[in-house]
Amino acid sequence: MKHDFRDRVRDYVEGKSHSAPNVQVLVSGHHKMQPHGPGNSLRKLIWREPFWRGPEDAPIAIRPHKLD
Repeated sequence: MKHDFRDRVRDYVEGKSHSAPNVQVLVSGHHKMQPHGPGNSLRKLIWREPFWRGPEDAPIAIRPHKLD
């Protein structure tokens, strides 16, 4: 099953639509500088596991991922 969301994304970018497309995308694992400490003034390096972003009942948007 393939979904083509280019029109919806284009409308959103051009300001014709006021809501982002409701799809799920896989976010690759990555390092992040996590705020912590008093007033979140300190940072520590953490690893974020891959996760799905978007509504659970939304269709999955397939996009290529760069493999390092």
